[in-house]
Amino acid sequence: MKPQLIHHVRVFLEVAKLGSFTAAADVLEMQKSSTSRSVTALEKELGVKLINRTTRTLVLTEEGRHYFEQCSRGMHEIVMATQLAQTAPASARGHLRVAAPPDFTVRFTAEKVREFLDRYPNVTMDLHFTPKWMDPLAERYDVTVRMGELPDSSLVIRRLGELPRRLYASPDYLARHGTPRAPAELTTHQCVLRSERGSDQIERQWTLRASRRSVNVDVQGRTAVNNVGFIRNLAVAGVGVAVMADAFADPDVEAGSLVPVLSNWSAASLPVYAVTVSQLLPAKTRALLDFLSELLAPMRR
Repeated sequence: MKPQLIHHVRVFLEVAKLGSFTAAADVLEMQKSSTSRSVTALEKELGVKLINRTTRTLVLTEEGRHYFEQCSRGMHEIVMATQLAQTAPASARGHLRVAAPPDFTVRFTAEKVREFLDRYPNVTMDLHFTPKWMDPLAERYDVTVRMGELPDSSLVIRRLGELPRRLYASPDYLARHGTPRAPAELTTHQCVLRSERGSDQIERQWTLRASRRSVNVDVQGRTAVNNVGFIRNLAVAGVGVAVMADAFADPDVEAGSLVPVLSNWSAASLPVYAVTVSQLLPAKTRALLDFLSELLAPMRR
């Protein structure tokens, strides 16, 4: 690629990101007219319109949005490769922006955060706990942690580990409805069902395993939830039998507000993923991913 074309691409990315020729010119320390000419030259080179301009607004065309997404990833790769070359083999340092679901705090506790910071004293962290999917590219996160199914994405996904899951219910619920002695008996019980985020799909069949045996059980229930923490709350409240990660249930089992059901049987584990923009990661990000993998390692089967 010609050096001048690379310059035009960089200008376009800043204009598209900031939504303004003037703002982009300030960041790039250029004149506004020069940024406009660069984008025009890029459009001429590509043979497509990237930005629709009026006197007051600037809107990316469909081709412009696609080009921005692809070039942003490519530019990120270049920046990461440059940083790695400049810092290797330097130790982890810098600021980390991390997004994770609130339920992940059952493993990534405040004590574990302190342990990580003690291990890497030159790293600072901004932790954002939210149930929403946070795109690391659009939201500028170094790492987005996800539990369960992932949305379709062209981003880089790394499996950190998994959380074993079993069946639990409150003593109150079992006193009122009886304790199931075999998986087939679950069909007559109220169960707390899991719904998929962003869809109307509800998990109405549980796959349970014991030793080398595996059975599929059709379950029913009056509540379906897309949040694993609230599934636990409903189970504690006596709404029904629930499948949940042992890490969520253990404190309530110790307190006596939950008891294991069909303790010889387990459900499919809950996978935990890290999502990043690139496979080329600075030392600070690699350190966090390795730490989280260690954190989940004892939970693996």
